[in-house]
Amino acid sequence: MATLHELRQQIAACDIILVDTLCARAALGYDPGHYRHNGHTLPDAETIAQSYVQAGSLTARINILHPACILYGLPILCGDAPQANATPAADLACLDALNQRLLLSIQVADQKRASLSRRLQTALEAGDPQRVEKAITLPEVEANVLKRAVNRATKKTANAATAERVREIYRDWILPISRKIQVEFLLTDTPEPTRPEPATRQA
Repeated sequence: MATLHELRQQIAACDIILVDTLCARAALGYDPGHYRHNGHTLPDAETIAQSYVQAGSLTARINILHPACILYGLPILCGDAPQANATPAADLACLDALNQRLLLSIQVADQKRASLSRRLQTALEAGDPQRVEKAITLPEVEANVLKRAVNRATKKTANAATAERVREIYRDWILPISRKIQVEFLLTDTPEPTRPEPATRQA
């Protein structure tokens, strides 16, 4: 099993690819008329995380991420830039890069359980999603992720607005979903506490 340090290095490598694909996609603009999800309800982070953890294949996970990417990610990423043509290849590149990054969230959660802190153990025993999320969240790590994403975006595009939009997507969407996936995995894969058998009275 990879250590947390090794997993974070892998995530950093995934972030390079993800930010690059986001910057490339931002330049192509956005027109909701090109997408069949136009008008659908945006799924919340908890719903996405639950479905993502339960999904049995990479294709299923990409399909889970797709509506939120179209309804939330692209409008923020592209701003008011018009989209002349459908961009399936660029969209799929973003989805694939995002999926590869989020898959590592499950491994991170598994490692956090292996090196179980007392705080996380107590939260898991209580079965409280909010306490579990608080126990696994490291603000300094997330701050470094945001800084890294913005720095990479700044190198990939001369458009300062795009770099800021990448930051917003990471802060308000990618990182929260990553946390929710970890929480869902930890709670789903945690066995029920063993209750002692009631004592039997001796005859």
